[in-house]
Amino acid sequence: FTLVESAAIVRLALLFGSTWLVNVVVFSSALLMIFLANLAVLRQRAPSLSVAWVAVIVGLLVNAALPLSTLLALPGWARTLVAAALVGVPVFFAAVCFSRLFARERYTGYALGINFIGAMAGGGLEYLSMVLGMNGVWLLALGVYLGAWLATRVAARGAHRPTSA
Repeated sequence: FTLVESAAIVRLALLFGSTWLVNVVVFSSALLMIFLANLAVLRQRAPSLSVAWVAVIVGLLVNAALPLSTLLALPGWARTLVAAALVGVPVFFAAVCFSRLFARERYTGYALGINFIGAMAGGGLEYLSMVLGMNGVWLLALGVYLGAWLATRVAARGAHRPTSA
């Protein structure tokens, strides 16, 4: 999430200027989407893990491909709503993925520890924006989430292999 939030803050700062509105939109959208994703998983109304992974990837691709000029052409209220949705959609589906995967964990302390390491790594990767540009950070986030998706698929295949006696 930290890599996506960092990219969103910079994108929204270009839309609205570096104001309190940027932070309100990014953090409110992210926190609301995480809450709604957890609620949907708890109430068993969340999409499947496969659908959630695809939605994360599509959401990040849309963020990477959508030119900033498209958002600048919108009126202020529409720009705020669209920007919140652009940030919120990938965060919502990433939170669904996390919640579904976390629910499977036997040892939650280890999973939370790995999640914190991932959060710190995402924050550190944000510094690559100086080399890649901010649009490149969306592609970097896409690569990270594709790697996570592939890792979960490999782990799931390994869990289903029969063990020899």
